[in-house]
Amino acid sequence: MKGLKRLIMVCVSVFFIASSIRAENREKVELIFSHAIGQANGSNETLQISRWAGKDYTSNLWGAGVRYYPKERFFFEIIFMSLFQNEYTGIYYYNLSNTDPARIADFKKIRLTANHGYSLKDNLNIFFGFGGVFGRGLMLASNTAHPTSHFWNDSYFSWDLRTGVEYRLTERLKIGVGLNYETEDKIEFIQDKTTTPETISLNNLRISLETALSLSF
Repeated sequence: MKGLKRLIMVCVSVFFIASSIRAENREKVELIFSHAIGQANGSNETLQISRWAGKDYTSNLWGAGVRYYPKERFFFEIIFMSLFQNEYTGIYYYNLSNTDPARIADFKKIRLTANHGYSLKDNLNIFFGFGGVFGRGLMLASNTAHPTSHFWNDSYFSWDLRTGVEYRLTERLKIGVGLNYETEDKIEFIQDKTTTPETISLNNLRISLETALSLSF
């Protein structure tokens, strides 16, 4: 809930910034499709009645969103990203005995940023941006010898810094590559549907490499 409140604050701030910028003749809207990949280190934890042995994991997120340009080189971007492949994250030792492999089964996030671009060449631009990310996820742990699954839910908010370069292929089509940096270093998954809930802290994918394709209207 705290993360959602922060995202609402970011949205309100972006709205007031947008209201203060006088639109020019080159005002436009773009659809954007992206893929982000990042890696995080595993962590080991001794919990209340169990133990967590984390492993390094890589995450692939696919997304789609909208860009709004109130001015030629200034734009707002909101993008929805989702995990399309389960990510193995570690081993959950239930009661310190049962060995249950764990995976992130579902993860989604919304990113809202304000960005400014600069021209490097005729068709090549560089941009810098700042904003916020709100994410939610579900992690599962189960074993054939211990069929009862363990569930962990999470939600988090992080400030986001980003930069990238874009190349214009045609008047309406651009491709780009960039880096995102999230300030939040941990994502806490809180166990659900149990009388003794335990919290597992995964290292966040703070740095991710993102490729994008955008189409303007």
